[in-house]
This record gives sequence, structure tokens and C-alpha cells, in this order.
Amino acid sequence: MTPASTQTPYVAGLSAQHQDMVTGLVEKIRRKAFRNRLRRTYYEHKAGLKDLGIAIPPHLRGVETAVGLPAKAVDSMSRRTMLERWTLASGGDPDVLGVGEISEANRLETLMPQAHTSALVASTAFGFVTAGDTGAGEPESLITLRSAEWATGTWSSRLNSMTSALSIVDVDDLGAIDHMVLYVPNAAIVMRRSGARWDIRQSVHELGVPVEQFAYRAELGRPFGRSRISRPVMSLTDSIVRSMLRTEVSAEFFNAPQRWAMGAEEGAFSDRDGNPLSGWQIILGNLLTLSRDEEGNAPTVGEFKQQSMQPNIEQLRMLAQWFASETNLPLRSLGIVGDNPESEGAISEANHELELDIRHWQSTSLSPAWRRLMVSALRLRDDSDAARAEYAGLSPVWLNPTKVTTSAAGDWFVKVAPAIDGLAASTVGMEMAGLSPQQIDRFTAERRRIQGGNTLDRVLAARADVAPGSDATSPSLAAGGGLR
Repeated sequence: MTPASTQTPYVAGLSAQHQDMVTGLVEKIRRKAFRNRLRRTYYEHKAGLKDLGIAIPPHLRGVETAVGLPAKAVDSMSRRTMLERWTLASGGDPDVLGVGEISEANRLETLMPQAHTSALVASTAFGFVTAGDTGAGEPESLITLRSAEWATGTWSSRLNSMTSALSIVDVDDLGAIDHMVLYVPNAAIVMRRSGARWDIRQSVHELGVPVEQFAYRAELGRPFGRSRISRPVMSLTDSIVRSMLRTEVSAEFFNAPQRWAMGAEEGAFSDRDGNPLSGWQIILGNLLTLSRDEEGNAPTVGEFKQQSMQPNIEQLRMLAQWFASETNLPLRSLGIVGDNPESEGAISEANHELELDIRHWQSTSLSPAWRRLMVSALRLRDDSDAARAEYAGLSPVWLNPTKVTTSAAGDWFVKVAPAIDGLAASTVGMEMAGLSPQQIDRFTAERRRIQGGNTLDRVLAARADVAPGSDATSPSLAAGGGLR
């Protein structure tokens, strides 16, 4: 159940200014609801047949044909847009500031990919930061994510940020809004309905409007971006559905060839009671046992030449090529595979345009939005000048969308690391060598343990070198002379 079809709620006790904001934002959600639901239908493989009424028999138009290419276009990007870790420009550990704790408390590892998928389906999705109700089990800094079907905002091109936003949290069984949050400068107004009564709670802060969007392909005149499931993608999907159903119908006729008979008795096409035989009964039985007529002439039988299914297959291939061109997907990911295996260079080239799309979205939309969201969440915990100076260097790092083989990463590392002093032993160098964050952490901890063990060995060795009977607490040893 979505709030798209409900009336704008009147919230008793809300100021006229804020009520006008709620009314306008709910109306904006409603205006976009049809297109958002339509694209969601395509993503969920539920786009029905748009028949041209020519090539498909009426009794076969109800055959369900599902095409997953719109989902492929979305998932091919969202699955390659995965957060690897957070970093600080100072080289410090972001978890010391509380980044890891906030991420864990808000389950961002699970919810971030879902928000990215929703953004690609509907052109954008939204992230909100509020002070959580710890008494109700919420984290101290609450980050909530909403799709464009449940949230929207007012964008200021002058401020390049949101000036107000609305998040619909819950609706009742009829779709009426039960719970929503209005975000205005330096305040979040939480509204919950119980029967006919609204409970209003206002949370004051100094974060401005802590709302960010993850717009895909945003433009100056289109700040909320464009859907990955564009009009050309939907049109091509409709064509592919029709072509697949035509192919299915052709396959039925191909496996049940049309036969004809001349000079056969009329009774050859009826059962013993004189009832006409079905087409399948005629094909499977009677035409194999036709008898001569009264004059002894044998009937003439034949078979119409089969039509080739190749034109349908070629059309599907052509549509797949258009779809790949529109979405920058490699043809092989759509099931179009050549006779000869592709080289590693050809595969890399085929993925190049998609990888450019992903990197552009990450650098222009996702990274700035997630950085500001996390900084806002951190400021609810510690808003001191020193902390804010540290927050300025916070950045998300994404997994490389390009598939890099272990051998290629190792070869690059061997060539580059010796040329840059200290790179081989640094975290940056290990990342470039292809090690995962978990592997880097384990290696760093193990190296620290080994170094600590070596230091202890040197201390013990130094003590063992002291002559028997000598004072182990002599000034030279106490001053550290024996440890040199």
C-alpha cells in the first residue's frame, strides 16, 4: 500500500505554513506516483503485453510473457555500487569518530544498496537524518532512507540543497497517512495519527535541512534526475515482449505443421457419432488412415512448407542490441554470445561505458550525498569545532566497478610500488594491490603483533647479555643503554 491515492491529511495543531508545506509535498508525490508505479512494474517483470493486433492469435494474447531486461539495467549498476569503507583525509580511523557505530546501528550495509536500487528505478531516493528516540530503541543518530514513492522535497537551485522535505513513514490499510516527518530548516516535525487525533513532536537541531538525494543523471533543469528505466527502455521492453510471444506462437506452429488433404471423404474428419474431430485429433491420427473413396481413388495429402523462425530470432537480437546501446550494457550480459570467445580486452571494452556511468553517478551524486548524511549524523553526537574539522576529510570509498584480476593487480603493484617510496607498506598501496578491507585489517594487526613480538625479543636478548652477578638496574641499562 502506497500513499499516492490518499487525500492530503489535515494535521490539527500544525502551523498554517507547515500545513501548506505538507499539502504541497504530498501533492508532488501524488503527481509522480503513476510514472513511479509504472517503472516499478517494469522493474518487477510485470509489464503486460501491448499487442498490435496483427500477428498474435486472440486466444494466445493471454499467454504470460515476462522480460527481466529493465531489472537487468538497474541491477547491473546497483550491484557494482557497493561501499568498501570510509576514509579520513588525515589518515585516521573513521570508526574512532563513530562512523562504524552509526553504520551498524542504522544497518547501512543492508539498506544502502536498496536505496541505490530505488534511486535507479525512480530517478532518485532520499536520505534523512534525525535524532533517534533511544527510549523506543532507535539509534542516537537515526538515518532513514525512502524511495521517491514515499518521500520528496523542495530543491533550491540557489542553495543547491533541500529547503524542505517530507518522509511518509507509514500508512493504514486504506492508504491514509498515519506517520510522516516534515523537515524544515533546523527542525524535524514528527506527526503520528491515532484515530482522528494527530500527535506532533518537534526535534530542534542546527543541521539545516539534513536531507540528501541520490539522483541519477541529474541536470540543472532536472535536479531529481532521470530513471534508469527510461522511455526508450520501456518501449524496447514492450517490443521484446511482443517479439518473444510471436516467437512462442511460431514455435507452436513449427512443431505442429499444417497438412492438407484432397479427395478425402467427409467422414474422415468426424468420429463415429458424426462429431467433427479437433485439429489435434486429425493431425495425430486420422490423416494417417485415410481410406479410398467410393470410386477407389486414393486421397491426395500434403504438407505446407514450414516457415522459418529465424526472422523472429534475428529481431530479438536486433532489439537486444538496441537495448544494450540504450543502457550501456554489454551484449553478452543480455544473452547475445558470439561463436568465438571474447578476449579479455574485448570484454573490458564492452563494459567501459557502463563503468563510466557508475563512476559518474558515484562521484557526482552518491559520494557527496552520503558524506553529508554521515557528517550530519556525526554532528548529532559531537558538534565541536575540532570534530567538525575532522569530519571535513570524511569520504566514502566504493568498490572498483571494474573487474580486476588478481594477476593484473599484482603485476601493476610490482611495477609501481618500487617507484613510490612507502607505497608498498601503506594502506593505499594494499588497496591498489587488490586486498579487501578485511584482508588489510588482518594484515595490519598481524604485522603489529609480529613487530611487538620482535621488540620483546630484543628486550629479552638485551637482558640476557648482562653479565651474571651484575646489577640489572645499573644506570646504563635503566637509561635504555642495553636496548640500543
